[in-house]
Amino acid sequence: MLADTNEDKEAMHEIVRVQHQLSRIRKSRKWSLNYVGIELDVHPSTVWRWENNPAYAGNIGELQMYARFLGYTLRVLVVADDGINESQTIIHEDFQGSDDIVSGESGVS
Repeated sequence: MLADTNEDKEAMHEIVRVQHQLSRIRKSRKWSLNYVGIELDVHPSTVWRWENNPAYAGNIGELQMYARFLGYTLRVLVVADDGINESQTIIHEDFQGSDDIVSGESGVS
């Protein structure tokens, strides 16, 4: 029983780590939540949840789609430290924008 609990804690830690990496990569590219939402055809608040809410991140398929959009696999994000080399990823056009999900601005220049 204790082993199951430890495995659950480790799995949750991995989800939180992936979420942190997704958020960090998006922000390093200066992409807004709105821009990513438009590109992935989801509401910007959904993108925020993928990055910040472990309970919402239970759908691995959605996290996988988001990671692929950023040019990564989930496996890389789980084992990577904060030193992911952005020059080795698929780089999309650089769009800038605010993370303001209420404004309705897309962040696309």
